[in-house]
Amino acid sequence: MWGLLGEGGCFLFDVLHLQKPFEHRLELCDTRGELRMVWERDLDRATGVIDSVGHFLHEGYRARFLVRAYSVEEITGMLRSVGFPRVDCCPTLDFQNPHPNPPTLYYRCLK
Repeated sequence: MWGLLGEGGCFLFDVLHLQKPFEHRLELCDTRGELRMVWERDLDRATGVIDSVGHFLHEGYRARFLVRAYSVEEITGMLRSVGFPRVDCCPTLDFQNPHPNPPTLYYRCLK
């Protein structure tokens, strides 16, 4: 990404965050406040792998995912090592509203 961005360019993405404490159950609602998904999750702290079962309530199915979560220090270190001098992270895309323990974080890297 570093090589593709022009001066002043921005690389924006989100990553599963290693929460402390880790939330084993997440309930996600739509914009009307209606419950849409329930995630049941287990974390292997040695590997950072999260074993998740997502219950998609309105669609009527469930799915299992094995995904890797990262600490802020891991992501920031990787990005700085490839040349990004400024790395910001926040649980919301406006990069202004802190959250004490978000399951995902957005990262903004400026060249």
